[in-house]
Amino acid sequence: MMAFSVSAESVLAKIRECSMCSHSSRQPKVLNCLHSFCLGCLLELRQRQDPRIGNLICRTCGRETEAADEDEVRDLPDDLILRALDGFSLQDRPLPGEGFTCQACDERIQAVSKCMDCDHFLCQECQRAHERLSVMKNHKIYTLAQIRAGQANADSMKLTDAPKCGKHPEQGLRFYCDTCGHLVCKICSDLHHEGHPLIGLPEALDKCKREIAELGVKVKENMAELMSMATGETLKSRKKLDTMFDATKTKISERADKEVAKIREEEQALKQEAERIYADRVKTFERTTATCGKEVSDAGHKLDEVDKLMSQMSCHAVLHLRQRFLIQLQDLLLELRVVIGKQSETASSRLSFLDFEPCDLEETPLGRLLDGPMVKPRLKTRAKSESYAKFVATEDGKWDLQTKIQKFGPTQTGFRWACDVAVFSDNGIVVADNAHKRLIQIPVANSESLVVPQQLPISCSNPVCVEVHREDILLALDGSTVKMFDRKRMYQLVHQFTPGRMPNSKPMSLAVDDDNLIAVGYEKVAEISLHNPDGSLVRRVPAVMTAEHITIGRQRLIYTNWDKKKLVAADYHGNRLFSVDTVHTFMMGNWGPTGVCCGRDGGIYVAVCGLGSSCGEVHHYSPQGKHVGCVVEGCGSPRGIAFAAKGDNLIVAAGDSVQIFHCI
Repeated sequence: MMAFSVSAESVLAKIRECSMCSHSSRQPKVLNCLHSFCLGCLLELRQRQDPRIGNLICRTCGRETEAADEDEVRDLPDDLILRALDGFSLQDRPLPGEGFTCQACDERIQAVSKCMDCDHFLCQECQRAHERLSVMKNHKIYTLAQIRAGQANADSMKLTDAPKCGKHPEQGLRFYCDTCGHLVCKICSDLHHEGHPLIGLPEALDKCKREIAELGVKVKENMAELMSMATGETLKSRKKLDTMFDATKTKISERADKEVAKIREEEQALKQEAERIYADRVKTFERTTATCGKEVSDAGHKLDEVDKLMSQMSCHAVLHLRQRFLIQLQDLLLELRVVIGKQSETASSRLSFLDFEPCDLEETPLGRLLDGPMVKPRLKTRAKSESYAKFVATEDGKWDLQTKIQKFGPTQTGFRWACDVAVFSDNGIVVADNAHKRLIQIPVANSESLVVPQQLPISCSNPVCVEVHREDILLALDGSTVKMFDRKRMYQLVHQFTPGRMPNSKPMSLAVDDDNLIAVGYEKVAEISLHNPDGSLVRRVPAVMTAEHITIGRQRLIYTNWDKKKLVAADYHGNRLFSVDTVHTFMMGNWGPTGVCCGRDGGIYVAVCGLGSSCGEVHHYSPQGKHVGCVVEGCGSPRGIAFAAKGDNLIVAAGDSVQIFHCI
């Protein structure tokens, strides 16, 4: 008997267990899939799920039950079987020898039985009184001997009696509301189901069985149809597929035989084109070698002349002409850097790159030659421009941080607000630090052993933007004035002008195109003014919004706006070409675009950062404004950005540092 008690108790506990919380079910509710869970667990699940999802997903089978809010969860049907077991435990059985007093009177007389409905132990007198009362005549009363034998628990587990109403525990659920589809007690029927047809439980059960039987018949019919399909239609289709498969293989072989001759012709054409490219590259390398040798020889002669004069002149003469000597050597150094910048393209890996890529373009069934990292096809019949643009966009490469510069000058002063950068033809960098009111030069952008950045001998009270035009003239937006400095003449101020036509037309952005046309954007005015190199006004171009950071690429004005989170492109007459969002759903908080620049292939790069965030990013857009992807992450507070002369280094002015990223 003890073995039965333990086994039954464990089975009962397993039946009542909620699979979500692993505890005994409390107020169990039934889902559409007939799986039951605690009401509390379902409410918690509803809160965790996305409020836009109007269904509960069963944790057991994954099926959905419509329950858009907590009220609908509470209205789910109760699990009457589990609810009938609430509070029931075989461990409540008294053991032999235990004494119980009557709980129905105050006489403290020894109990001889227990009423299972009242959950009270009764003495002999109270039991007789209990049995005489009409309201209790249907209560189940067991002797202590029956309880010890387990008969009371076994009978209770049959669950033959009508379950009790959740709202009125003393009432049994003896009616079925055909309108609401719920079991109800007498009180609930009077209060909440007035006018609804109430059906007795036997009649409702018969109706339910008929409906289930009818649906069962339909399910069996569909099962038979599905089996017929599997054994009939599917086999027929399989035989047809086998026949067509054999025919397809034959057609492929026939087509391949016809294409072999074309492939051989294409093979010869590609080899001839590769030979031509190779011969051109060899000539280019030979010319570069000769040019570099000549420049080195000329520079050596000039350097020998200086050394000769230094050795022949007196101390006074040398010191008297010191500045002349320094300027001549500085000019010689700049000339060499310019030649190095021009010839580095030849010496770079780009011209040494030659490869073949298989592809299935209509014009080139065999493939195409790749003559450089930009993967530009060199065939007589080039790929369509759309295909080329798409290929370049997906080959953005990986950008790694090469150098991070945080200090400048002999005292190693730290950058405080590096807000913009520009690059000379020899890859020298100039940085505008607005907080220090200085312009700082980093001599070489792509060297592993950078010279210590130094402050330029330029007086600026409020440097906001820097640019470099084709002749390596440095432009700086200093407050409301555009200033031009000649790098070859020790950054001598050669010209300045003040753009803007109204008191509130405060310049805030600056750009220069390949023809040295200067573009200026303003803080509160939605326009861009175009100026000649001497500062004279060419025209005023209306802008759709203020141009906070501006660049020029392919004869287009490209600018960003923080407030609208936009990247905009327009022609030189103000006609808008595109306007796209630059802040994406994964960017939380107050994020917006800042610096913008163009790559050599026309791609657009935009710096994006958030207020108070040190996790800025740089994003790549196609020339048409389509977002390609993020190329740099976690670069502090990026503001101005620019490409090195060769285009393989991206320089970022990031507030307290200047960061150089290299594309590999």
